[in-house]
Amino acid sequence: MADPEAIEALLTAAREQNVELEAFVTTLLDAGLRRGEALALRWRCVAWGIDENDKRRHVRVEASRSRTQEEDG
Repeated sequence: MADPEAIEALLTAAREQNVELEAFVTTLLDAGLRRGEALALRWRCVAWGIDENDKRRHVRVEASRSRTQEEDG
């Protein structure tokens, strides 16, 4: 089970660094992605849907990036 206080502390720390890091951490949390999956994410893999209840709304993971690589694999 998620710890709301720990999540809030993580988001606050990311927000204090910069907006890009805050967006990255929010994406990880909201989509349930691992770091490598989020780094390899492309806009074409996001289906927004009509609203948050749209069953077609999804994020498709096509690739992942390892910690030691600059390229998707």
